Amino acid sequence: MKKLPIILLLGCMVMNKCKACSQERITKSFMEYASRELSSVVGVKIFVTDNQDCPPSASLPKLENRALFTLDGALTGDLAGSFKKQKKTYILQMTTHNAEKLLGVLENEDLTSAYLLLSEDSEEDIERFMRLAVVTSRTKFTLANLRKGIYYDLYLNLYYTKGEEITTVKLGSYLRDKMYFSKILEFDSLFPKKMQNFDEHLMSVSAFHYPPKVSQYNKTHWGGVEIKLITEVGKSLNFRVDVQPPADNAKWGSYRENNGSVSATGLTGDLYYGRKNFGFCNLFITQDRLEIMDMTIPYHIDRACFAVPAAKEVPHYFAIIAPYHFIVWLLIISTFIFFLTPGMLLFREHKSKHDHGIPTLINSGFWEMYGTFTGSMKTSKHTFRHKKNSSRIFLGSSFLYVLVITWAYRESIKAVLTVPSKYPDLNNLRDLLSSGLSWGVRDSGGWPNWFKDSTDELSRKVYFGFTYVKTFDEGVSKVAEGNYAFMNSEAALRYLISAKYTNQFREKQMHIATQCYVPFRIGLAMPKGAPYKTTVDNQIRKLVEGGFTDLWLRNTNEEAEINNRKTFSEKGEIVTTNNGFRLLSLYDLQGVFVIFGFGIGLSTLALLGENATRRRYKRRQPEEIY
Repeated sequence: MKKLPIILLLGCMVMNKCKACSQERITKSFMEYASRELSSVVGVKIFVTDNQDCPPSASLPKLENRALFTLDGALTGDLAGSFKKQKKTYILQMTTHNAEKLLGVLENEDLTSAYLLLSEDSEEDIERFMRLAVVTSRTKFTLANLRKGIYYDLYLNLYYTKGEEITTVKLGSYLRDKMYFSKILEFDSLFPKKMQNFDEHLMSVSAFHYPPKVSQYNKTHWGGVEIKLITEVGKSLNFRVDVQPPADNAKWGSYRENNGSVSATGLTGDLYYGRKNFGFCNLFITQDRLEIMDMTIPYHIDRACFAVPAAKEVPHYFAIIAPYHFIVWLLIISTFIFFLTPGMLLFREHKSKHDHGIPTLINSGFWEMYGTFTGSMKTSKHTFRHKKNSSRIFLGSSFLYVLVITWAYRESIKAVLTVPSKYPDLNNLRDLLSSGLSWGVRDSGGWPNWFKDSTDELSRKVYFGFTYVKTFDEGVSKVAEGNYAFMNSEAALRYLISAKYTNQFREKQMHIATQCYVPFRIGLAMPKGAPYKTTVDNQIRKLVEGGFTDLWLRNTNEEAEINNRKTFSEKGEIVTTNNGFRLLSLYDLQGVFVIFGFGIGLSTLALLGENATRRRYKRRQPEEIY
């Protein structure tokens, strides 16, 4: 009887040893299966265990490029320091408790990495572990839990199915050296593709009116480029969107830390506290934002540009000389003066009949060339018939020269009077500094700091000359007044100019400088660790590469301009004929009347001067001899 406890003890030891052998065998078999499945995965495979005695060569017999990291109790250290720029697959062999600590260490790792965890825990521990944020944010995560030492049950998370955001399901079982996948899920790999169908899940969106990216027409009707973008993504992934403005009406809001406490408002708060699935309103992808939220790949590159008053029209009394550059006018006048000498020589051919001295010769030579310039070959009662070939060639070439000059002037003056000339636009910082305008930006959103650290002399002058405004609309209104330049988002400025500051003739009240600064990447935001980021990124990439986002932005601006032109009421009188053709008004031809008036004035002065001279001459010679 005394030998019975010893026999039982030996039996238990044998059973435990058999169980350990069985467990080691099934683990080795499963790892061999996993190595075959992962052989086609690109990148490095990293094996991590909390068992110092675990032999990696035995556990991973066929994995190439493998690396072994054995962790101490604290699970600290840079596990993949040598593989940061490579795609990675982690094979973890440890308890779920230690795996939680490990994922905390790997929190900044690429969330698209694949993870296979081998553990031996209870159902409750597995359910709790699979719901952790560090697990749900990694969409390629599969847990293999050892059961009774003889088989593995495999689990993974599904997203947005049957009205649930996250559901932990059983992928299948590994039993007797074979993998049996669940027939309900229809998956056939350790890391199946997920979130290809959101099952019409309702995704909440935080946004507000900020055209052209977001336009709110009424409480339920929204439009704009970003609304169109998320709607098209939703159609591809089968989810619906519900757009609502931030509850506190703080628009973009802010994030602040004070003595360990965090305060987040507006759209930023909705995403930081996880109240909304998406948030967008022309959000710049910055490092500060990426620390508290996730953002998609950029769908648009925006720039910071100055909006300046549109160039003023050149006064119309210059229209008469506008067709030609001043150098051309100088050459034409010089040519006319030069032609006086040949004109006098031509007139000398008739000197025998009409010899009245040098004054008469100069006068006749002038009118000879005037007739050539104006196309009149007969300038007086005398008809000149040139017999010399040299005279004929000279007059023919002169007439051809005058014909081209006159024709070019006539056609150009039509364009000048139809489309008034304007002074050059302000297009760079140098033009802005010499324009006499004041300039500025909004006093929030980081705008004042873009030129702060610049070493460029012009940029520093601009920075120290900033005058600040409170809102975007206030800045644009000051530009419309004609004495201010406002720097902001190029896309927002172009839309507002099209929607409010363009008349029915497509004339714009302000101009966007061609020299822009600080390119901004624009993306959609979501809570930190959102599992659907990669899936949404893939859909946005397709739309961007297809040119749809640029098309939507261009169409939005054109639609706004068309609607504005329809409702614009022009100020001032436009003279038209019955069939709609525009007639030239006195304003268009004021230059001609100015020249004519100037000539009348000079001739009047000349007449007064001649009369005064004649009287003085008569007083000196009372008896005039005829």
